[in-house]
Amino acid sequence: MTPKRKPHQVRKIPAYGPPPRKTPPIPQQKPANITTSPQGTILRVLAGHTGRVYSCAWSPGGNRVLSSSEDETLKVWDEATGQCLLTLNGHGGRVCACAWAPSGNRLLSGSADCTLKVWDAATGQCLLTLTGHESEVAACAWAPDSEKVLSGSSDCTLKVWDTTTGECLFTLPGHAGYVQACAWSPGGDRLLSGSWDQTLKLWDAATGECLRTLPGHTGQVQACAWSPGGERILSGSWDHTLKLWDAATGECLLTLSGHPDMVTACSWYPGGDRILSASTDGTLKFWDATTGECTYTLAGHKDSVTACAWAPDGMRVLSGSWDKTLMVWLAM
Repeated sequence: MTPKRKPHQVRKIPAYGPPPRKTPPIPQQKPANITTSPQGTILRVLAGHTGRVYSCAWSPGGNRVLSSSEDETLKVWDEATGQCLLTLNGHGGRVCACAWAPSGNRLLSGSADCTLKVWDAATGQCLLTLTGHESEVAACAWAPDSEKVLSGSSDCTLKVWDTTTGECLFTLPGHAGYVQACAWSPGGDRLLSGSWDQTLKLWDAATGECLRTLPGHTGQVQACAWSPGGERILSGSWDHTLKLWDAATGECLLTLSGHPDMVTACSWYPGGDRILSASTDGTLKFWDATTGECTYTLAGHKDSVTACAWAPDGMRVLSGSWDKTLMVWLAM
């Protein structure tokens, strides 16, 4: 049961995620094609953030990239050239989460300043600020209709918002730990959350009712994602594993082991038969979604990899790291 707190009380929480690995500083790199190596093909390096990169997303058309950072900004990038097109300022704390609206015209961010912001994707103008969480907003997601958004917070709740009015439609209590991940189902009827209480929860998107709790991880749940068809769920945890779940029954179908350190992010291939994961071990891994076999490992970042996303065309993947860069890779 979530303890009652005074309105707008900001809780002191530890720095996002585990301590960084001690590595030499990464030099600034210009966007460039890099020859294929056993560790994968890096198509572009996006350098410009002055703090750790926490989150990343593709535009629906796959030609632009969005990132959020410890430096309290978001950036919009041209994927083909690696050029930073926009820098979005306005948050008063690290920007922990970001998402691109399915409609393509708006962006969403969540911050340690306890707010979410909605932005114009073309101009970078802040259109709306959503206030109501009592602590850091660690996760955010758009509804398929691009009208409503979902947020997850260190205050142990989720909230559903109307982006036309800025109204909080309802609050979802129930987790006993920080909510670090959330996702809206492709069909729009269900919500998914992952928490430091080591569980995932499924919710009714219309009523806010908790439909099911998925226990099984032995560490904090840091990431979650719906399969493209909405029939399966993917989660990533500090227990070094990913799990695949049946969204209808809650059954754990597969446990994916291979990362020697915490799993921080995960993403589905648009076709639904492959999975991408990121880890504090500094790598990304590709997995077969049917067998759970790890098929390839990408190495190139100089610190923990904390974000990943598969491009809409399925040909490229994106990663963000505590080394302050993003990388665009050829999908393996």
